[in-house]
Amino acid sequence: MKQAFESYIAKHHLLQAHHSVLLAVSGGADSMVMLDLFSQQPYSFAIAHCNFQLRGKDSEEDENMVLQYAQAHNIPVFHIRFNTTAYCQSNGISIEMGARELRYRWFEQICNTHHFDYIATAHHMDDSIETFFLNAIRKTGISGLHGILPVSGKIIHPMLFCTKKDIIAYADKHHIPYREDSTNKEDDVQRNFIRLNIIPLFERLRPDFKQNLNATTQILQQQEMIYRQHISAIKSRIMHADKGSCSIDIAPLTSYQPIATYLYECIHEFGFNISQTEDIISVLNQKEEKQFLSPSHILTKTRTTLLINTLENNNINNNPIVYIENLQQLNAAGILSEICDYNNGFQFQNDPHTAYFDWDKISFPLIIRTWAAGDYFYPVRGRGKKKLSDFFTNIKLGGKEKQQIRLLTNADNDIIWIIAHRSDNRYAVTKNTKKVLILHVK
Repeated sequence: MKQAFESYIAKHHLLQAHHSVLLAVSGGADSMVMLDLFSQQPYSFAIAHCNFQLRGKDSEEDENMVLQYAQAHNIPVFHIRFNTTAYCQSNGISIEMGARELRYRWFEQICNTHHFDYIATAHHMDDSIETFFLNAIRKTGISGLHGILPVSGKIIHPMLFCTKKDIIAYADKHHIPYREDSTNKEDDVQRNFIRLNIIPLFERLRPDFKQNLNATTQILQQQEMIYRQHISAIKSRIMHADKGSCSIDIAPLTSYQPIATYLYECIHEFGFNISQTEDIISVLNQKEEKQFLSPSHILTKTRTTLLINTLENNNINNNPIVYIENLQQLNAAGILSEICDYNNGFQFQNDPHTAYFDWDKISFPLIIRTWAAGDYFYPVRGRGKKKLSDFFTNIKLGGKEKQQIRLLTNADNDIIWIIAHRSDNRYAVTKNTKKVLILHVK
């Protein structure tokens, strides 16, 4: 194992002797074996351990074991506790995604403060194969099928050469302590389902299945390098950077086929996803200006150009139409969001700039847009269906004020909220509500 570890690092040029590395150590067999292997190398390193407080006593014991091991072997260690559940609820994201955001943001902070060159995680061959399957059943391209790369920016994966079985055998042989995560045996999570049910079926067909698929992903990695060189040449022809913004010429873009692939490659680095790419393509021939949000950027479609700018100083009142894929994008658009339990001290506040919705009735994407003749909604505290024009008359809204009105709708164009005025009764909080989505706009 030691020789294979050193050979893999050398083959993929992951580290030089003078480099310092921050090791992500959870306490599982994978990361504890990686820690042992690094202990036999010339690199300067330290441990980073996250307690996500998701498994009660087990999380505490994981933390204690890692800290005791670090102390016994005189290894520098950084450790932190996250309120992961609260973070995920407030941002409207899954536990897996929230934990990832929290740990990598913290890792980056440590690297910046203490000058580590790289972050090493203990992902192994089985993890890469599971990632291949997870991406294969989603919308993905060649970059989703190459598995986990040996290096991605400052993050290195020096354990991809071995399987989980290899790791357990090494840990047992060398008496390396580690803790089992009992949730890994539950197949209600997609990754676990693939590990426990799908991969064993392929191994019944081919005992060397893992090694063969790993070789396939390495071939895909090499093919992707050729693909990237082509895409880079096309981007240099149709994309232009100017004073902090970026533009894409629509006419030459549409001459390349398949246009969805070329456009996605141009905009995904700004946080736009495949679904948004398809939405943008659907409006390329329209005369009206339309806008799309990623967590960090806003894309404006004019008659001839796609303009991409950061969200700094952006205001929803300047955007004729904005597509919202998640709560982070909603926050970026100037609408602050929070999710809370209905039965845990929730109280309504009488504030027109704040609205309350049943979270289970909300589905993305959402849209922020101007109002149009014929729009209607079902006002809270109202009686049935009402035209927006009549509602504006009732609340004595002038012409200039009407022009400033923005609506929050769902993808089917149902109005959810006349922003800062009145919400729709179809999405209202009731006695059967479990979680409340609170939206607030200044």
